[in-house]
Amino acid sequence: MRNKKADLVNNVLTTIIAVVGLALILYAAWRLYSAYANQDATNAQSIINTMEARANAIQEGQSANVVVRGVKGWFIAGWSKDDKSRPESCYFKSCVCICSGVIRPGDIRADGTFEQPPILCQQKGFCRLVDANKVEVVGKSESYSTAGSGGAFGSSGAYSPPETKSVVMPVINMDQSNLYEIKVEKIKGSGGSTTLKLSV
Repeated sequence: MRNKKADLVNNVLTTIIAVVGLALILYAAWRLYSAYANQDATNAQSIINTMEARANAIQEGQSANVVVRGVKGWFIAGWSKDDKSRPESCYFKSCVCICSGVIRPGDIRADGTFEQPPILCQQKGFCRLVDANKVEVVGKSESYSTAGSGGAFGSSGAYSPPETKSVVMPVINMDQSNLYEIKVEKIKGSGGSTTLKLSV
């Protein structure tokens, strides 16, 4: 007959070792996930720091190219100091931000403005103040369909295919983790105002 006390001690020790081992595995997995998840934010912050340094280093009438490795699913936007829709982190100055999300051509209004970026930048983004009165961001030209994926039937019953429009994006979408060459230039305007222009 086996000793029940020895079996009980053996089972308790095995259970404790299993629980400690499982806790260590879960902790290691959490640390790896945290490091990976925060890597995009760290890379985005590095990009915006580079953009801020270059924008503040060049003089009026000068331009410089900045090559950065994109962060997939992030975009660069800018707001002038008199733009009422800028993120709160810009205070009362002009700023350039990198924010988590992607802006699509259908998100742009007819007047070239958009609603989402300030909200996205407030939630998950990094903004840097720049020494300029105005900020202009010129992204790629993108096409989109005005009627979703299909056409529409008019009042006469005739089918009309969807209209395709092209818009120059007022943000620089980083839809891939490729290298992006961004031109940073300061343009002297009338009345002594300065415009910071970022373009791809």
